[in-house]
Amino acid sequence: MAKKKLEGTVEIEGSKFEKAIGEFSRDAYLDYGEYVNCHRHLAYIQDGVKVSYRRLIYAATQFPKGRDIPSTTLISSVAAYHPHGLTGIEDLNANLVKSGIFSGSGFFGSTSIDGTDSPHAAPRYTKNRLSDLYWDLMGRLIKEVPYVESPVGALEPEFLPTPLPMCLYMKNLVSGLGVGISTIYPNFSPESLYQAYIHNNPELLEPNVDLFIDKANSELKRLWETGKGRVIYSYKISRSLGPDGKTEGILFEGDTGLFTPSVKRFGKLQEEGKVFMEDMTDIGGPKLFIGRVPGARGITIDDIESLCRKICYSASTYVLNVTDGKTAFRIPLYDWLDISFKNYNKLITAVNKKRIEKTKFDIVVLESTPAIVDYVLNKNPKATDKEIQDALGLDEAIVCAVMSKPISTLRKNKDNSARLKDLKALLKELRAFDPVKYTEEIIKKM
Repeated sequence: MAKKKLEGTVEIEGSKFEKAIGEFSRDAYLDYGEYVNCHRHLAYIQDGVKVSYRRLIYAATQFPKGRDIPSTTLISSVAAYHPHGLTGIEDLNANLVKSGIFSGSGFFGSTSIDGTDSPHAAPRYTKNRLSDLYWDLMGRLIKEVPYVESPVGALEPEFLPTPLPMCLYMKNLVSGLGVGISTIYPNFSPESLYQAYIHNNPELLEPNVDLFIDKANSELKRLWETGKGRVIYSYKISRSLGPDGKTEGILFEGDTGLFTPSVKRFGKLQEEGKVFMEDMTDIGGPKLFIGRVPGARGITIDDIESLCRKICYSASTYVLNVTDGKTAFRIPLYDWLDISFKNYNKLITAVNKKRIEKTKFDIVVLESTPAIVDYVLNKNPKATDKEIQDALGLDEAIVCAVMSKPISTLRKNKDNSARLKDLKALLKELRAFDPVKYTEEIIKKM
């Protein structure tokens, strides 16, 4: 017996639609999936930033440069673009500080190598701001990117002006759980991403944290060419003496933003009195010493080292899923870097061109000022701007720029030679500007 097509009336906000319930459910789920994947949980192709990250960073650009502000003020300002949950934004704010994108004062959280987590202080106790480096990196460019309407109506940038995908060098792994698509982005240093890009050589990739990559067993080339590949990160371990200078053991060293070793394997040995663990974290970073209890039987330093080597690494397959705002797809690492780097250079070239035109205009204004002042004060005090233009053969914009100054300033007619010299030197510098070289210098500081 054939199944009957279930139909019904669906009412939404007072409007009625005659549609099969199955079709309505399917369409609603597809709309939801598109929104989650393309506007919430995946990094944008142009800047490598998830939308919540972009809103918080953009919000930071709306405060004065170089001035720390209460973290609560910055976090709450994100509501002007979208009502994100504050708890998630608090964690994100701490991550941006630890990644150097924000500068901050206060405690923004830490995790020891044994997995013990010390959460960040409440935002009311901390202050932070966009770092000076990122002001230099995107300050002049932020007005050059396209703007779109946010869910609450305010305009926000479609993407951030950054030369490399930001999610690839955050100190904590960035992940995205969408509909039918799950992503964890790998971690590489900005300098190694750039070197790998310009030499088209993924073997030059290095982590942006105090770990190392097992390149012999990782799939960097596959990730480079297809956007999917295994990357093996490992802690640095070495034989060492304990704090007493006598006890032998193994020292773990490395940042904990990507993963922490499963030291629980040493729990039973610790209960049996064969080993002990001591957190030796210092200003140099997280450290953990696993030592052999003096006189312990049934275990050697070789046994401890062997077990340490089994837990010191993480081998995960990473997939570079991104969105262009319309669809979600996987992108090879090289292609992603190419898009991001070229887009940044395009933006900075456009800004430099505008600065050249502005400087040329300022020079002409200063050079024309004496003639205009002389004409107005000594020849025709009642002259209109149009009469001045015709008499001196100057453009309307030049005359307007000079005549917009107070008459008292025009009467003084100070010597502008020093200012002209500075402007001409600036013009020469702007004309010699090399966007690629400039971007290289920025990346070295990231």
